[in-house]
Amino acid sequence: GKEWISADTIVGLDKKFTARAHLMIPKDHASILYSWIMNFKFFDAAVKEFYNDSVEIPEGDIYIYSDP
Repeated sequence: GKEWISADTIVGLDKKFTARAHLMIPKDHASILYSWIMNFKFFDAAVKEFYNDSVEIPEGDIYIYSDP
């Protein structure tokens, strides 16, 4: 079986609109995961605080499963 890696990010850097986005991808494609983290905001403690202070939108998170 494949080994998988994942990351959580924030999409949208305005407190009026932020969404949490998750990517899961095979470990062999770690460069894509790195690009994902660099293009969005990695979900660390500071970003978690920003996200928690943002306007709540009644929608779920974004989940992307990729198997290139």
